[in-house]
Amino acid sequence: MLKTEDAYFLGKIIKKQGLNGAFLVSLDTTHPEEYLELDSVYVELHGNLIPFFLDEVTLLGSKKAKFIFADVEDPHQINELESCNLFLPLSS
Repeated sequence: MLKTEDAYFLGKIIKKQGLNGAFLVSLDTTHPEEYLELDSVYVELHGNLIPFFLDEVTLLGSKKAKFIFADVEDPHQINELESCNLFLPLSS
């Protein structure tokens, strides 16, 4: 299991966008275009980093993006992901 000390902070989920697994994300990076091809991210939930697959990443300016998570359709899970931190492993 990935730990925060073995990962770097990518950003934070700001809010959900509908009920299809789409979220507005604030990115903590100077080069957001480097993350357009992401397949997955780690979401910090209850102190653990949990991997989630992505269907789509769309830039919405220099510090914001829309992430569409794969297989996230349950309203409870969608609400749980709001305001969570996002991480990527330091090594791939």
